[in-house]
Amino acid sequence: MCNAQAIETAFGGDLPPGITGTNERCTILVTNLNPDRIDEHKLFNLFSLYGNIVRIKRLRSKPDHALVQMGDGFQAELAVHFLKVVLAY
Repeated sequence: MCNAQAIETAFGGDLPPGITGTNERCTILVTNLNPDRIDEHKLFNLFSLYGNIVRIKRLRSKPDHALVQMGDGFQAELAVHFLKVVLAY
C-alpha cells in the first residue's frame, strides 16, 4: 500500500482537503523560527511525524529560517498541511 492509499484509508477513504498526493517537491522552507528555542533536533522531531527526514539545514544568513527535506513530495505535503492547521491556532 502506498503512502497516499494509507492516508486515504486512515481518513475514511478520502485525502484531507487540499492534499492531492501528487506533489513532487520534497523540500519545505520553514520561517519565523526562534533561533534561541528551536534547533535541528526539535525540527526533526516535529517533521518526522509526517514522514522520513532526509536533511535539515539552518540558513546561516537567516537564522530564523530552515530547509527541511522530506522523503517524498507527499510527506512534505502532509507536513505543510497539518502544521499550518496546528500552528494557525
